[in-house]
Amino acid sequence: VLDVNNAVAREFSAYPGLFPTVASKLVKRGPFKSKAAMYAALDSDAERAALRKYDKALVLNARDAATMQYKSSQICKYECGRGKGGSYRDEQIRQIQANRR
Repeated sequence: VLDVNNAVAREFSAYPGLFPTVASKLVKRGPFKSKAAMYAALDSDAERAALRKYDKALVLNARDAATMQYKSSQICKYECGRGKGGSYRDEQIRQIQANRR
């Protein structure tokens, strides 16, 4: 499950076809009050179709400033995989993507 209103763009990389384009647009244009508003924020039918594949996994909770501050901090960047090296993170992402196909 991905909370779109409290996600940073890199979290979308676990969903093939959403990172970086769709992810960046949603992060910059959110938070959203409804899924209809979320889909309307995208620029093309192709982007909306890519997002629709994962509709059941997307939720829209209220934006939480503390969560967003943490996710943008250096602590999360290390604990979320960046401090472990790119190959480790890339392998984790590939495994998640394979499970979602």
